[in-house]
Amino acid sequence: VDMLKSGSTTAHIDTSHLLTVADCIENGREIPQPVRPAQTTAPEPELPAEETPVIIGSVSIAPILFRIASEEAAEHVRGLRTYLAELQEAAAPVVSYDFMRAAHTLAGVNRTMGFLTIAELAYALEQWLEARINKHGTVNHAQLDLLNAVITRLDAQCVAVRNREEPKSQEELIARL
Repeated sequence: VDMLKSGSTTAHIDTSHLLTVADCIENGREIPQPVRPAQTTAPEPELPAEETPVIIGSVSIAPILFRIASEEAAEHVRGLRTYLAELQEAAAPVVSYDFMRAAHTLAGVNRTMGFLTIAELAYALEQWLEARINKHGTVNHAQLDLLNAVITRLDAQCVAVRNREEPKSQEELIARL
């Protein structure tokens, strides 16, 4: 019965007890109780050893999440560099929504991981960019230099995290934004 309940249709079913019971019923004899073999428990499968969490300052994060988030952060910093290059090459630079969104996502990834110093600078950049999306004449050369300094610092902070070093606060750049 257990084999049938488990869905097994290929296992050999020992019917000898059933035949004995049927014979006892037919001939009016006492039905013997089946002898169940001692149940042996299979050894527990060995679980993979837990990976040691990545610890940077006060942040402790699972290695897989660290890897994924670090790669994503690097990708968004590259995006920020690309959008900045487009602004620098334009005759009349205009901030795109995608530029702001890259800063927004970088802030979110780092806030999720617990690296608030990166999240705060990326958020300040996001706010600065959002105020200028699709507005002509709102970005000058000095501001392009500021954007370059901010993105360079965000890149350095993300590299520090990948190197398992605590990123430094950037209050001065945040104030300039």
